[in-house]
Amino acid sequence: MATTLRHPNLDDSSLLGFVMPKLSGNTAALTKNNPALNQAQPRFFSIPQMRYQNAYVWLVFVSALDIILTALVLFAWHGSEVNPLAALIIYTLGFSWVVVFKFATMMTAIVICEIVGRNHDVKGRVLAYLTVAINSLPVIYTFCLLSKADLLPGVPEPVLVVMRNAQLLFA
Repeated sequence: MATTLRHPNLDDSSLLGFVMPKLSGNTAALTKNNPALNQAQPRFFSIPQMRYQNAYVWLVFVSALDIILTALVLFAWHGSEVNPLAALIIYTLGFSWVVVFKFATMMTAIVICEIVGRNHDVKGRVLAYLTVAINSLPVIYTFCLLSKADLLPGVPEPVLVVMRNAQLLFA
């Protein structure tokens, strides 16, 4: 059922049913004459473009790699989970819930980086890349363990050099 609005200042022709205010012809002149309108600070609940998209892509990649390696270690090589909280979730609720927990913590970290980044761009950027670095530590550690157990055949020599150097850090 289609309805139309009968308000003089609202336009119902927008996508997805969102009601937009009607724009007058002199809107471009208003923003050109008033630069403060162009550089307005986003409100707390507004949805601007994400600030640190590259860091978030790496965070999702490293988190997914952590889940995949954890599944391989637990189920293919009959290893054990080192993280006590993740081990508690795995052994009480099952592995699927640790996946939910991992991605919930990842999303929480992204939201925190966005909130911090709205007030302090540099701090938010540092926090985003620090989050990626911290989440990559279990992946590097797992690769080092798999390399030490000779479970990674066919790894190129430069990767093995990096993994051996990382083993020295964790030893």
